[in-house]
Amino acid sequence: MRNGWVRNNPRTAKVLAAFTLSTLWVASAAFADTLRPYKITASDLKALEAPDVIVESSAGQLTKNRVMGQSTDKAHKAGLYSTPPERADVESYPVDEFMYFIKGGVTLTSADGTVLQVKAGDAVHVPKGWKGTWNSVAGYTKFYVIYDSAKASKQ
Repeated sequence: MRNGWVRNNPRTAKVLAAFTLSTLWVASAAFADTLRPYKITASDLKALEAPDVIVESSAGQLTKNRVMGQSTDKAHKAGLYSTPPERADVESYPVDEFMYFIKGGVTLTSADGTVLQVKAGDAVHVPKGWKGTWNSVAGYTKFYVIYDSAKASKQ
């Protein structure tokens, strides 16, 4: 589905997000030689306060990003992300990204004028190369799963 998709049924979206996120295989720092699945749950929201959270500031606004799983080639990663209100004109979305919104939401307006409202409880896929406007009036917190084909092709 080239223009992305949203599941407006919160139960379906939660099941899909839980399945997607709980089936990620990542190397644990404590068990570098053993690959183990890593489950990300709603209770992990406190993880956005952990010492290894990447905090960035732009125009006095702070975003928080906690990578909670990553493939060895770094092409595939998952985690939690939180941001205050933001607006961005996107010329070409750099990665394929699945997102499940926990709090807040975003309005995605594609280059052809199609408007997609995404709110807490919704899941959305934004394909690499998407062009449009990303607008979040209230900010949001999301689980995300990213696939970066450019990193995969360098391996």
